[in-house]
Amino acid sequence: MDIMLLSLILFVIIMVASVYGISIVYRNSKLGFFVSNREAPWWQVGFSAAAGHMYMFSIVMTAAFATNLGWVATTWFLLAYITVISLYGFVGRQLLLKFPNGYTFSEFIDHRYQNPALTKFYRILHLCAAVYMITANMTGFGMIAEYISKDFNYNILITVIAVTALTYSLWGGIKASLRTDSIQMTMIFFVSVIFGGYAILTAGGIGTVLDNWHAAKPGVLFDTKYVLEPGLLIFLLILGSITADNGNFQKQFSIGDKNKIVKTYFFAAAVLLVVHVGLILLAASSFSLGINLQDPKLAGTQTIEHLLGYWGLVIFGVAILAKCSSSIDTAFNSAGSIVANDLLPNKDPIWASRLGMIVTMIVAYGIAILKIDLLILIATFGAFRLLAVAPTLYALFVDSKIDIRPVFWVIIVTGLAALCALIFKWPVDKLTLSIVAFSLPALTLLYQHRKARHAE
Repeated sequence: MDIMLLSLILFVIIMVASVYGISIVYRNSKLGFFVSNREAPWWQVGFSAAAGHMYMFSIVMTAAFATNLGWVATTWFLLAYITVISLYGFVGRQLLLKFPNGYTFSEFIDHRYQNPALTKFYRILHLCAAVYMITANMTGFGMIAEYISKDFNYNILITVIAVTALTYSLWGGIKASLRTDSIQMTMIFFVSVIFGGYAILTAGGIGTVLDNWHAAKPGVLFDTKYVLEPGLLIFLLILGSITADNGNFQKQFSIGDKNKIVKTYFFAAAVLLVVHVGLILLAASSFSLGINLQDPKLAGTQTIEHLLGYWGLVIFGVAILAKCSSSIDTAFNSAGSIVANDLLPNKDPIWASRLGMIVTMIVAYGIAILKIDLLILIATFGAFRLLAVAPTLYALFVDSKIDIRPVFWVIIVTGLAALCALIFKWPVDKLTLSIVAFSLPALTLLYQHRKARHAE
């Protein structure tokens, strides 16, 4: 049987079993469908946060960093990634302190700034972020799946993963997402630790793997080139990603207890650290195993094929299906929550949410079949999401009332300029674009803050 076909069958069975038995109170009530009655277990949210922010591109790009750029670039990538996730628990704590009964983050922005234009910007940004998350994950999944499978084409593969995730999201809401994410993250954790450990042992031990990796791709840890990119660039992109993700805040609302948020995100960061280290070493082992890499982004996949053959790829196929699905279901719930609570507040919330999920999937699927390069997807939309970081953090950590209108217009002008830079291919690198997108709204906020303080 084709590897991917068997993986798809096992994946669907596991997902159906995962959501079986979810109580009607989580499926048919607004409180249950959107925020799991604000009583979700912190460890389950931790697994879900780790799964939601371990995008498929991180599986692909960690392999590419490891084999193309070496251990220095990979270290800075990982450090930036884990730092953002671990610190975001403090952001969640502030959110539950100030707005414990919310359903979407744009509700809080409306409450905090009372500016309709800025609120609309957040709603659009969060909806676009949901579409982007689905698109990027399906694209990354398709890249690996096409290599594993010889009989399935890209469009069929992403159709199956999208329909499966949509189905259980439509049925079980955020409860289904939290439950499946926990199982899905456990699966990729298993692959990372067990497969990565086996690759290291087969290659001659950790010392041999590290020595050969360093010999093949030498570098200096504090080389400015790598500190800035990928280090600073990834830090900014992940910061923008998590800030612009309404699904992230939806999970925080689902915990309902501000005292559990910080440990939840430290737990998520620890899980991500272990998983990424395992996947990185899995790819790095290729230098010690004499594998002729076809594509650096598939180094981990080829290592599994080399060492474990058919069944190794089947297990890996199920794991990446699960990993892709865990980010997609978060995006479905995020979009559905925004549509139901912000855009169609007078309609039946469950019906409106499900409608939002379906429309979001159609749009994301239409983009995914274009097979846009992952680096382009990450760098372009990543810069736009940074526009929201400063007003988000200011709203949560500072209580001063300021005139937010100049900040809004700076966001709009900066966003349009960034769009023009991308369309007309202006000579602006990704890091510079990201710094500008983050800094201009932040500096404007600082000026408005100082102005308000002087007025007092």
